[in-house]
Amino acid sequence: MNRVWRVLMAAAMLTGAASGCGTVAYSSGKSSPTAPGTRWPDEFSSAPVPWRLFPAEVVRTFRDKDDSCRYNPGEGYDMWSCRFSAARPGSPQRDELSVDVTKYEPRLGESATDHAAAVFDSLHHAFADFPVSAPSPLGDQAIDMPAGDAKDRPHAIDFRVRNLIVELQVTVHRRNLDQWELAAERRSRTWRYATDLSHGLAGLRP
Repeated sequence: MNRVWRVLMAAAMLTGAASGCGTVAYSSGKSSPTAPGTRWPDEFSSAPVPWRLFPAEVVRTFRDKDDSCRYNPGEGYDMWSCRFSAARPGSPQRDELSVDVTKYEPRLGESATDHAAAVFDSLHHAFADFPVSAPSPLGDQAIDMPAGDAKDRPHAIDFRVRNLIVELQVTVHRRNLDQWELAAERRSRTWRYATDLSHGLAGLRP
């Protein structure tokens, strides 16, 4: 009987932790689970970008004095938000890359995976699948989500991975958008950046 009681209690705690992982919050066209009652991103703790976790190519391309990370601990998960940017010297045009990672504690197991999938689906059910020629290196689903006004035409892509919610946003100046859409090598390179960055962020510790 005691064993059954312990099993039931453990299941109840697991369910409660998973269901309490976060609520949906929106900011600047982005969405991520955040702890109930918190604001995005004001209450995050600032953290330095852990460049040692990333390959040299990523560091050379995206390292900037304005780059920063924010860390937000939650019940059953850790959330990191990092923003990177790249610009040619003297050019006002910038490619911006932002990555949000929600890392669930291993003890949540499949419940965390289900929760992550539910949050992702509830946020992006209205968007069509991103037309890629190869599977995403980040996971099993990618979404093409144009955002902002028609003048600037920013371009955003969302990815989902197992036990993580990774949001990658790439913003390209309108004049360069056609080149961006046609340049397979540049797109492939950006996907590699996203893979390396997300893997690095997944290993972060507060």
